[in-house]
Amino acid sequence: MADTIIKLLKETVSSYPETIATLSKNSERQFVPDSYKQFYGLVNEFAAGLLAYGVKRGDHLGLISENRKEWLISDLAILGIGAVDVPRGSDSTADELKYILKHADCSITMVEDSVQLKKILSVKKELPILKTIVVLDENFRKKESQKDGVKILTFREIIDMGTEKIDGDPDFAEREFAKGKGDDLATIIYTSGTTGEPKGVMLSHRNFLYQIERIPEIMAVTAGDVWLAVLPVWHSFERIMQ
Repeated sequence: MADTIIKLLKETVSSYPETIATLSKNSERQFVPDSYKQFYGLVNEFAAGLLAYGVKRGDHLGLISENRKEWLISDLAILGIGAVDVPRGSDSTADELKYILKHADCSITMVEDSVQLKKILSVKKELPILKTIVVLDENFRKKESQKDGVKILTFREIIDMGTEKIDGDPDFAEREFAKGKGDDLATIIYTSGTTGEPKGVMLSHRNFLYQIERIPEIMAVTAGDVWLAVLPVWHSFERIMQ
């Protein structure tokens, strides 16, 4: 088996390029399919965009959102280039997000929509390291490119940066994908903090891949199966199933 998550995705794309990878609702609330080939193309473009923007291997990026295709694209792109994501649900308070982003040294965070953007901006003065916020929601309309000392970008802008890079250098992001190792840190998932401050749980690519290998031992999984995602997408078990 591949030793990183992005390499496993590439293997899957090679084996099942036209099989449906995701079904997600568009702005008209209709489910739209993406094949593995199409989905990987988006991951590759977003990863290239992050690299073009200056994200480096080992950087920590927040990922504040509920279940959506853009979350999964962001997650796989971040991990693919050797960076580390710090996920959290949108039900978190501004103070909780402030603590987590500060504790994890996040210089960039993805947020689901304008509601999460406002939360982060409300505590920005206490997050001196945070320099960029990327809004995932395609319906978000950016009114200003910078506010309270932080640059505001959209998911589409990162994709466009990546597309431009790949047009001139098709292997731009994939060269970074190839550098990954199983023991590379993949994510830091914070506990709920019910008995104190949230604790960051560090998981490597190898941690995830070991569990992925075990899934077929306890349930039948075949190409073309359709799974309904109910758990929060940043939940460790949900991420394994995804």
